[in-house]
Formats: sequence, structure tokens, C-alpha cells
Amino acid sequence: MPTILSVANWYEIWQIRGARITRWLVERDIIVLAKSTKPERMAENLNVFDFALSDEDKAEIAKLDGAFAAIVNHDTVDNLKRISAWKMSV
Repeated sequence: MPTILSVANWYEIWQIRGARITRWLVERDIIVLAKSTKPERMAENLNVFDFALSDEDKAEIAKLDGAFAAIVNHDTVDNLKRISAWKMSV
């Protein structure tokens, strides 16, 4: 039983963390593309407007920023040159 409770607790914690991080992004006017095929999860994704983050939560989430963007900004000539020089290995 402790293992099941541990897994359930872990899932609940990650669900809460996900909502907090989503709220943090929304507060910064960052577009969030949340995907789900389950109506209950879709509702959870919309619930980020039902609460506010504390200053402590905001500070903790801000610490996660590793200054690495997975999305490349290609709106300048320099960035386009850099992107076109990338070599992909598969």
C-alpha cells in the first residue's frame, strides 16, 4: 500500500506543479499549448485562472529558468544564418 500511496502522491504533486508552472507562464503572457484528449484534463488546464501564485511560488519557478530556449527566434538575418548552418545528425 505505501507504494501505491507514494505513486498517487507523486502524481498529485506533479499535477499541482504543472498547473502552477502553466499559471506562471500565462502571467508572463507566454502562450501555452496544452494538449489533452481527456475532458477532465482539459478542464484542469483551464483551472489555472482559478488561483493566484504566491510570491514564493513565483520565485521558486523563476529559479528553474536555465536561460535556454527550445524555440529559435528566426526574425533576424544573423539568426537565420546561424540556423541555416546547423547540421542535424540522425
